[in-house]
Amino acid sequence: MALHTTGATIIKSVNDVSILSDAKERNPQIITIARKWLSTDGASDWDPMGHAHESPQAIAEMAWDWVSDYALHPFVDYCEIENEPFLNRSEIELNWYAAYLKHLMSLFNRNGVKACIINASTGTPEPYVWPLLADAIKMAVRDRHILGLHEYAHPRISGSFTSDWLWYRHKAALNHLAAAGVDAQRLRIAITEFGVDGTIQEHPQFTIDQAQKRGSYRDGVLSDAEYIQRLKKFDQNAAPQVIGACVYTVGSNGSPRWDAFNIAGTSLAARFVDLANSASQSQVRTPSKNDVTTERRLLTEAAADEIDRLLVENEQLAARKRELEKQHSAMLNRALRAEARVRELEGSL
Repeated sequence: MALHTTGATIIKSVNDVSILSDAKERNPQIITIARKWLSTDGASDWDPMGHAHESPQAIAEMAWDWVSDYALHPFVDYCEIENEPFLNRSEIELNWYAAYLKHLMSLFNRNGVKACIINASTGTPEPYVWPLLADAIKMAVRDRHILGLHEYAHPRISGSFTSDWLWYRHKAALNHLAAAGVDAQRLRIAITEFGVDGTIQEHPQFTIDQAQKRGSYRDGVLSDAEYIQRLKKFDQNAAPQVIGACVYTVGSNGSPRWDAFNIAGTSLAARFVDLANSASQSQVRTPSKNDVTTERRLLTEAAADEIDRLLVENEQLAARKRELEKQHSAMLNRALRAEARVRELEGSL
């Protein structure tokens, strides 16, 4: 049995939306995220920050053209764009990136689809980055796009390094964004890569350079049962804004670099199936008064989101109308002056 035929809450697929179609048909409630691998050199992930000297709108339009077929697929709930962009950059570059994200989400809005933005690598970005991206995250909250993050823990490291810097880093992000004025309670986060990774090094000043994977978590340091127990603990302690986490990886493109992480066909994958089915069955119950209240609250929030979106659109249309009226008035004045000049010339003949 494939994992996506179970009661899992979320599934992500790379370069294959047919898996998501099958998942939705078998489990209509599952959240689907599609990612198309973007690369300009055929080896490394495309990073929009490499274009920070160009127009953010033009780069957003280019990215949309690349991923639009996935984003518009009827069984795709959210579409990723870039993967693990390097974010520990200058304020000027991050301001550019925020503008790019806003243009990109506008394109998604125009086409009635949702984006999974950023997808930062584990242990990143540094805290100073979040306030500089706050305006873009506010737009994501308003228009119901989601924030993607990657979170891996080390099997032999405990304490604040693993719990605060690697796993549960989303909690720090929420705190920084809330301090910057984002309605963090309404932000939705997907952990789009997730797991226990034995190749992440321990270091008090952990950086992206120290997160390079040189092997596999499947090196005997954790049993299947221990691995599952770690993931259960994360599930119990994650912030409520997290809508799900995607274990990396079930299936592979055949590359030795990534196949070392592939759990497809292993006893661990079978345990995931059992766990997902058990969780799904345990969730079948009669709705309570609290459930109804929560559903009403969510519907109210959704209605408020839609009202906010329509108000913004109305303001934009009103501004456009004023600009067109201004242009029309200017053209009319020029026409009147030209007509007066013609009469003047005719009178002098």
